Amino acid sequence: FQKQTAGRLSTSQVSQLRDYIESNLNNDICLDDLAQLVQLSRFHLARRFKASFGAPPHQYITARRVEFAKNLLRESTLSVGEVASTTGFASVGAFIKSFRQHLGTTPAVFRRT
Repeated sequence: FQKQTAGRLSTSQVSQLRDYIESNLNNDICLDDLAQLVQLSRFHLARRFKASFGAPPHQYITARRVEFAKNLLRESTLSVGEVASTTGFASVGAFIKSFRQHLGTTPAVFRRT
């Protein structure tokens, strides 16, 4: 039996979601899949996810993708477009916009510094 604080996900649910998200950053991750994984409705998952992770699912996933992209930009020779695709962004433009919002710089400038 997992302890569950009111309005939050259980420890095992947090672990399941974190593992699933990290394993699927390069794929499309939808709220329905996450909700089904932990056997909650979309509404309950969204509310409890934010209470447990500190951000709504979409924001959390985007932040994790940006972190993944930072590592790829540092450690690989993939182009910015390849990094965008590898990290699950729908387009290079969406990747650059999210990267800039999170880090205040573009992927190309980040790589050079």
